[in-house]
Amino acid sequence: GVADLPHVSVLRGVTVTRLLQAPEPGVPRAAAVLGVEAEVAAGEGGADAAAALGGPGTVHVEADAVVLATGGYARDGGEGGLLPSWASALPTTSGPHADGAGVRMGAAAGARTVDLDRVQVHPTAFAATGGDGGDGGAALWLCPEAARGAGAVLLDARGRRFVDELGRRDAVTAAMGASGAWLVLGARGAAEFGEAALDVYRRRGLVERVEGGAAGVAEALGAPREVVAAELAAYAAAAAAAAGRGRAVGG
Repeated sequence: GVADLPHVSVLRGVTVTRLLQAPEPGVPRAAAVLGVEAEVAAGEGGADAAAALGGPGTVHVEADAVVLATGGYARDGGEGGLLPSWASALPTTSGPHADGAGVRMGAAAGARTVDLDRVQVHPTAFAATGGDGGDGGAALWLCPEAARGAGAVLLDARGRRFVDELGRRDAVTAAMGASGAWLVLGARGAAEFGEAALDVYRRRGLVERVEGGAAGVAEALGAPREVVAAELAAYAAAAAAAAGRGRAVGG
């Protein structure tokens, strides 16, 4: 990990609050960054940082260069937030740390921001009730595109396939809408995706193994058996034809 690299010290229990600056001649807004102001936690959590920086409490740390790598702003929605209003209504897999603090800190120091309104949305995530995902109590876990690339099919509540799973992210997201979908991955696709990776989701109750082919899938979804069977058969046929042409299935 990073902490094992030579000449790198990882200090826990430290919260950077602002950049330390000195006026730069001829530059009205921007100024040279000389370091950071930070709050070092008291007690065991900030013991190492306190010893290294002279805390606990407020400390100033001088540096030749400062790099802000703070995890984005996916949780900074609502009025005055960095996240655009259309994206604020969407759930996110990002944790509470993605509050935009680093972006705001850089902007306050005169840094220019670029394309903050162009937020890319990932279409699929697993939802597990009982957690804290910040969106009505659902803890969200990313469902990687590798699952759809391995042949996973998106079915709606009626058991119908409604979108090209390998389409553009915005198109897949729009097709799913707010109701979500079921992600169905066959045995061959599961092997390609990796059983070990699937086990990570199974242990969290996000993925369930279903026996009985299309009939078993239909029962799990509560959808008509004949509809699910027809959709999965049509997808398998399209996938086989596409493989024969050296292409991925779509449409």
